[in-house]
Amino acid sequence: MEMTKQILTEYVEKEIMRRPGGVASEDLDLLSTGILNSLSLLQLISFVERKFNRQIPVEEIVYENFHSVAAMADYLTAASPAS
Repeated sequence: MEMTKQILTEYVEKEIMRRPGGVASEDLDLLSTGILNSLSLLQLISFVERKFNRQIPVEEIVYENFHSVAAMADYLTAASPAS
């Protein structure tokens, strides 16, 4: 799961924030802080689908699954076909 967190953190910092080191904590609420908005969330989901070769069902695109790097990694691990 640590590798997943690293991949997600690097994407958010590089592609969304455009600032390395911008995600101070894996628990930082990216939605409440405004780092992720509706457009950047869709970009992130598209990245996740490509990178992890996964389809994210619309009904699973909820705050609980995508508000932080830790929440996204937990979601991807729990929803993994191998789990």
